[in-house]
Amino acid sequence: MCHNLLNSGLFRVLVILAERRGLVGSSEATGVFAAEDEWRVSDQVHCRPDDLIDAGITSAELVVEVRSKGDDSYAKLPFYAAQGVTEVLIVHEDRRVEL
Repeated sequence: MCHNLLNSGLFRVLVILAERRGLVGSSEATGVFAAEDEWRVSDQVHCRPDDLIDAGITSAELVVEVRSKGDDSYAKLPFYAAQGVTEVLIVHEDRRVEL
């Protein structure tokens, strides 16, 4: 399944669940920031409203990475952990998932 179709379908489900928990969801290119010059972009971010800043977000409860061949989803994990991201969901194009 196409990366964008998989991500948008998954977002439609997850954003409802996230909003029920008081979280804000985005499937736009949203950066998780450590500093002005250090950021990573995920496919989805679900965060607390107080984690939102003008430049993006400071942390998240859930980050979603839809993995394509040759991407760097796994290389981002230490960075997300350092930012206090609670969970990362990696979704493979064959719909296999890892949390």
